[in-house]
Amino acid sequence: MLKAVTELFDRLNRERIPYCHWKSNRSLDRALAGRTDLDLLVDRSQSVRFKQVLCELSIKPFVSERAKRYAGLEDYLGFDEESGRLFHLHVHYQLVLGERHVKNYRLPLEESFLTNPLVKAGVKIPRAELELILLCIRGLLKYRVRDFVKDGLGLGSPGLTRDLLEEIEHLRGKSSADGVKSALHHEFSLVSPRIVLSFLDLVTRKPRAAAAVWSLRFQLRRELKAYQRQGRLRANAEYLGILATRRLRRWLSFAPAKKVPVTGGAVIAIVGADGAGKSTMVEELQTWLSWKVDTHRCYMGTGTHLPLLSRQLRRVSRLTSRVHRIAVRLLGEGNAVAKALRSPHFLAESLFHISVAAMRARRHRVSRRMAAQGSLVLTDRYPLAGIWKHMTGPVAPMDGPRIAWLSRNGTPGRAEAYLARKEEAFYDTIGPPDCIVLLHVTAETALRRKPDHDPAVVKAKLLAVERLERSALHIIDVDSNRPFAETLMAAKRGIWARL
Repeated sequence: MLKAVTELFDRLNRERIPYCHWKSNRSLDRALAGRTDLDLLVDRSQSVRFKQVLCELSIKPFVSERAKRYAGLEDYLGFDEESGRLFHLHVHYQLVLGERHVKNYRLPLEESFLTNPLVKAGVKIPRAELELILLCIRGLLKYRVRDFVKDGLGLGSPGLTRDLLEEIEHLRGKSSADGVKSALHHEFSLVSPRIVLSFLDLVTRKPRAAAAVWSLRFQLRRELKAYQRQGRLRANAEYLGILATRRLRRWLSFAPAKKVPVTGGAVIAIVGADGAGKSTMVEELQTWLSWKVDTHRCYMGTGTHLPLLSRQLRRVSRLTSRVHRIAVRLLGEGNAVAKALRSPHFLAESLFHISVAAMRARRHRVSRRMAAQGSLVLTDRYPLAGIWKHMTGPVAPMDGPRIAWLSRNGTPGRAEAYLARKEEAFYDTIGPPDCIVLLHVTAETALRRKPDHDPAVVKAKLLAVERLERSALHIIDVDSNRPFAETLMAAKRGIWARL
């Protein structure tokens, strides 16, 4: 059990807030370890007190995609600082269940589930008879046309899944026949006992009896018609629409939509000098967040993932540079031919840097749009004006404009000045990120991690990072000299506090 989850249930029990973990209690240990969702049914009259507890424990509200969002349900994510894991709370104030994606039935059974619960591992759970009956109802309501066809033809996986059958068997072992019948007559009076008892008998004898399961499903839906959230035609249309949307997203190679913070998205820049561990940090943070949160990674450097035009211009720049060096070596630096060959190289290199600036400006706009829609965007090699504007020495500005720096040793001509202005105009459109994870590292550590790098360049970048102007910036300072696990945990704590 995660320590943060233990604290949550200790507080709920101590505050006497009525709740129960209302389903899938066979796998409760996995949920308490943060490996699956925690499904809590909470007394709606105590929702304010419940949310206050979550707030005090830094468990934050998130919004799910439309297909997983409906009245009476809220999503929360918590962060366990001891393990670094996230955990997910599905908070139900009403029992809403039914078909996949639609959940078209709201059953007024909350009071029965919250009254006289049992306790397992410090968590309140309903009596096994109640959970078993509700599981049978859920299983029948989720039985689809495709399941009927598969079972009827004996093809593929069963319509009643193996997990469902194993959970039913587990709950039957925890309950008694008399207890099930009593619960059906008292708490579940909205459903004929015959339907549930017949279903329990059927899953024991012949779980792939398609016609029999379909008949029970039809009878159950007819009896629960008064508890539908919307009419059958509208529910079917909504289901097909959601299914089509998901198929389209998959066909277009879009990532599946995940949860977004209620407080909105953010562009989070991971900033540090060479050897600070930026790329590894971005990768690990993306893995951590993307478990449940809509998270994207944006690389704004020149190493990989450059646009085709930039890659071609870099090849031309390297070719012209090689030709110029050969001419200087053979003819001498003062030779007219060698001097003439410098101009094509300068032009090619300048065009490459302008294309890089345009790429960074474009990726910044895309990142901003994704953040405005609620996503978290982790950026590597973010161009911070507070760093590159103050690098005027012999070392090139870190992730900033280069053309003015290239012509620093002489008086730039009109062409050089024009190209420099075009490049800087792109950088001027790049504003600061919403949050900066600033990785601090000493020169000794950085050079130990990057032994092939020029010490003078590494030290110049370290000095620029340490001199970063902090006004109007939200900075999370992280000591990157420590072992990576400790550095990563510090970054996670800082980001979680900002969300």
